[in-house]
Amino acid sequence: MRNKFKKLTLLFLNFPIMIFSQNVENDSIQSHHFTFEEAINYGAKNNYDIQNADYDIDAAEKRVWETISEGLPQIDGTVQYQNNLKQLVSIIPGEAVGGEPGTFVETVFGTKQSMVAGIGWNQLIFSGNYLVGIQSSKVYKQVTELAKNKTEINVKTAVAQAYSTVIIAKENVKILERNIEVAKKNLHESSETYKAGFVELQAVEQLELSLAQLKNAYERSKRLVKVSKDNLKFVMGIPVVEEIVLEDTIDDMITNNLVDSLIKEEFLVENNIDYLISQNTIKSNELLVKLNKSNALPTLTGSLNYSYTKNSEDFPLWEDEFNWNPSLVLGINLNVPIFSSFKRRSQRQQAEIELEKAHVSNTKLEEELELNVRTQRTSYENSVETYYTSKDNMELAEKIYKKETIKYFEGISTSNDLRVSENQYYNTQSNYVTSVSDLINAKIELDKALNKYN
Repeated sequence: MRNKFKKLTLLFLNFPIMIFSQNVENDSIQSHHFTFEEAINYGAKNNYDIQNADYDIDAAEKRVWETISEGLPQIDGTVQYQNNLKQLVSIIPGEAVGGEPGTFVETVFGTKQSMVAGIGWNQLIFSGNYLVGIQSSKVYKQVTELAKNKTEINVKTAVAQAYSTVIIAKENVKILERNIEVAKKNLHESSETYKAGFVELQAVEQLELSLAQLKNAYERSKRLVKVSKDNLKFVMGIPVVEEIVLEDTIDDMITNNLVDSLIKEEFLVENNIDYLISQNTIKSNELLVKLNKSNALPTLTGSLNYSYTKNSEDFPLWEDEFNWNPSLVLGINLNVPIFSSFKRRSQRQQAEIELEKAHVSNTKLEEELELNVRTQRTSYENSVETYYTSKDNMELAEKIYKKETIKYFEGISTSNDLRVSENQYYNTQSNYVTSVSDLINAKIELDKALNKYN
């Protein structure tokens, strides 16, 4: 008994601590609130692909300086030590060292050990490739910047679609909640009517089956909301463990996506990101042509080397009578291409062909972009029309279902008639939700085509 009391005492003493720990854990989970536009802007800054695109731009800036530095002075220091462990023996005429003519003497040239310490300066004075290389590195930086812009557009589109998916999923849950409440009410009234002997058991069982199906769909829809939210958080660059609250409602989304002016809004191809990338590709091919032309230009470099040399028979080298001998060398190197058996001409012609292909691809892209805008306008118009039709159909089906329910409980219609009107109502609800989703997605695609996400 005493042990039991002791356990209960410890439990109650630890209970506040357990609650406090749980509260701390809950408080540590950060919550974010977003409207539709806020979510898009947040994702455009924090998406993981955007972060990598920023790093690509930083790397491109470093690459520009890397290219520029190749034409700036290059200074290197060297220290070289040599120990001739076995010196080469040479044979020279004896008279060269005071010997008899016709004789030969073995001798060793140089000292056993030597050390050279120096500093060298190298400078590119002129190179056509270098000048084109600087231009190319700057164009490459523009490529990374355009790539980031395209990534931002894709991220904004993905966030918009993911946000709307959550809103649609939540609306579907609300519709199912209302349907379940109506089904419960109908089942209760039908059960009471059955007890009174006015309807058959099959009618009650049919309503039970319908309610069970609604509950199953409801649970699936709730799980879909959670999965959709997790996907939205991932696209936005928010840790999945954190919470987000969407401020916009389904009515807000519908109102914001019914914009008549979009149908006639002007499309400016020069603002399209794919067109800008195509223009950049043309620039790159123009530089490739210049690069191949510059291969025929001479290259001029200069160098200046200053060094000290020390020779000795013993180690350490500085403990003998030999001095450090200085040396200063100035060099100029000129390389002039003369004849390459038409190799350079062939390379230049290939580059010119690629440039022409880039121009053709750019023209094709302009037509594709114009066609895409027209297609998206038509798709949006169709989705708007379908939305209004689906909304009217749902409202009409609801009226029919309510009337059929009243007639059923008054004994005027059969359970089969009620089931038919019920299924018709549920189908129009599903069509309505689908039409809202199609409307939002069509608006997103049209906005993207009209450069709204640039």
